[in-house]
Amino acid sequence: MVKKSGQPFKIAIVYALLGLGWIYISTVVLNSYFDKESERHINTIQAWLRLAFITVSAVVLYIFINRLYKALQQRATEYGKLFQKNPNPMWVYDLDTLSFLAVNEAAVREYGYSEKEFLSKTIKDIRPSEDIPKLQQAVRNIPQGIYSSGIWRHLRKNGELIWVEITSYAMDWEGKRAELILSHNVTERVKFEQSLHELNMTLEEKIRERTHQLDDTNHELTTMNEELVTTNEELLSTNDQLSAAQEKIQEQAEELVRQSQQKLNSILSTLKDMVWSAHFNGKGEDVTIDFVNNAAEEIYGYSPQEFYENDNLLRDTMVVGDEQTVISNMHTQLMSNHYLEIEHRILTKQRKHKWVISRIWLTKDYTGSPIRLDGIITDITQRKFAEHELITQKETLQRLIDSLPLIIILFAPDGLVKFTNGFWENTLHEATHESSERDVLRDIFPDDAVRKDAADFMQTGKGHWQDFKTMTKEGHLIDISWCSIRLSDNSLICIGQDISQRKKQEEEKSKLLQQLVNHNNDLLQFSFIASHNLRGPVATILGLAQLINLHPTTNQELGLLLQHLFSSVSKLNDVIHDLTKILEIRSDHYQLKEWVNIQDIFQSIRDALSLQIINNNVTIRADFTPILSFFSIKSYFHSILYNLISNAIKYRAVDRPCIIEIQSFKTNTHAGFEIRDNGMGIDLEQFGHKLFTLYQRFHLDVEGKGLGLYLVRTQVHALNGTIDVASKPGEGTTFTVSFPAITNTPA
Repeated sequence: MVKKSGQPFKIAIVYALLGLGWIYISTVVLNSYFDKESERHINTIQAWLRLAFITVSAVVLYIFINRLYKALQQRATEYGKLFQKNPNPMWVYDLDTLSFLAVNEAAVREYGYSEKEFLSKTIKDIRPSEDIPKLQQAVRNIPQGIYSSGIWRHLRKNGELIWVEITSYAMDWEGKRAELILSHNVTERVKFEQSLHELNMTLEEKIRERTHQLDDTNHELTTMNEELVTTNEELLSTNDQLSAAQEKIQEQAEELVRQSQQKLNSILSTLKDMVWSAHFNGKGEDVTIDFVNNAAEEIYGYSPQEFYENDNLLRDTMVVGDEQTVISNMHTQLMSNHYLEIEHRILTKQRKHKWVISRIWLTKDYTGSPIRLDGIITDITQRKFAEHELITQKETLQRLIDSLPLIIILFAPDGLVKFTNGFWENTLHEATHESSERDVLRDIFPDDAVRKDAADFMQTGKGHWQDFKTMTKEGHLIDISWCSIRLSDNSLICIGQDISQRKKQEEEKSKLLQQLVNHNNDLLQFSFIASHNLRGPVATILGLAQLINLHPTTNQELGLLLQHLFSSVSKLNDVIHDLTKILEIRSDHYQLKEWVNIQDIFQSIRDALSLQIINNNVTIRADFTPILSFFSIKSYFHSILYNLISNAIKYRAVDRPCIIEIQSFKTNTHAGFEIRDNGMGIDLEQFGHKLFTLYQRFHLDVEGKGLGLYLVRTQVHALNGTIDVASKPGEGTTFTVSFPAITNTPA
């Protein structure tokens, strides 16, 4: 804040005293030396004296006013430099028209527009069209004082979209409602340089306009002084007017300086970087701190006042090896280049270390002697921590890549090897530096045809796997599965996995599987031969038995032996029939599947068992709402459902009506049905492990052969399904048949 001085009042008092003294002295002297007869000469002399007074007073006023305006111009220039050379983009715009009123050089550099282009645009021109409604809403709700309006999207001249953090300050700019904007590019840290040229030109233009107004006022004053020649009263009146005008000019000048200082303070208070300024003491390297903004306390922990009280505080807080040598080298570089940028550590007031970037500008006088230093200090501690963390992560990733059981090769776009991991050397017995000095593909794929196929496959870069025979340095061929991935810079990552052991295991499994298939075919062939070769003789024996029965023998012992023989042959015939049926199931599971309607199958089974259902008072409840169709072999599905329903009727409880419940179900992965009955039940703890084995019976009082459940399980397994049972003696049994679900359904 510029204090109001008493200079205009002093000028007015001196001018009034000189005028009165001049008039009094001239009147007394003239009356003393001339008599009344010389009155005409006296009047002439008085007129010349008054004219001389006007001339002298005009010169004196010009000198005073010229000094005042020069001081005003110098102070306004000094206060405006820090604003214009701010490293962050800043501008002032009209809140009513949204037009740019002033911009700094940083904004010109950041956005690509010249100052003239900026002043011809509005703030809507640097924003995407979709953000303009939000911008207009924000302009209508601007609060007072300094505030952060958050992150915005801006457009550079070349159309590039950037993200910026906006800090605003509502203000009055030459009588207009305006807002000062500080833009901080958060997309990429912009290295900025201190340059105050553009704002200096703007401020000089404003001062020239004000000076022109003052020149007009001086012209008016000169005209008034000329009019004082006619009368002394007009002279006194003009003196009063000049005093009032001078006071008004002084007030306007002080107001202009005050506004400039407020603008500068507002700008500096929003900066996160420390800004400082100092001047040299004599011809040495000692400096005196002139200015430090409030960011110093945020970075260093010291207040601006502490920097003013200790001119060496900046030097004392530096953490470098040889402090004297570093300071001397900095001074030498500044003297030669006028600019210095250095990264170093500092020790804060709280005894904590921080990393900063110091940018320093040196100003010399016309003789080449240094007169002042201006600097900006940026806290980069977080960036340093991030760089350290990135290095640590890179080292960890390198160790991880080297420890992976995979061969990893990175080819440059020109085909040269840029990187191989440790597993490369372990697998192919080849050092990394050796692999980068020759044609790797020729070494590991010596066969030209294989090498061409491998090169063509890897050039695709689609991430598919393909197996190739690869040669080690010792000349051994191993199986490696390769895949390649094309990167954005046209480089190629090839990944290989040693599958030699897996190949051996697959070959052994293939041989074993082939042996099992051959063995199974032999067993099936034997079963077919046995069943067909035995069926003929058994049929012959049964035919002979029927003929013998037509002529009964009188020998009782022979009759008894023949009866046992016929019974054994009949059982053998049943066994052959069952074996044939089982073989048919095992050989027919390659039949084509189709969509089977469980409701239709159930109805045909119900018709076939209608006599048993009616005679035994059986109630069957069926619900096929969850799923009605199954993708299955129709004959198998019919046999499974038939055997389970007929078993439920056969093993019903004699002391209560038989109730059978059938319900289909469907889940995300399976579909099937349940059959529940209230019959005799089975003791699963005792017979569970024998339930689905051949010729097993658990209720001897009921006629049966123990083949049904075995056939059911065989057919269910042939359909890739499962069958589960839950049962308690005297309560009933529940069979659950489940098959893999089919995603599509019949049309």
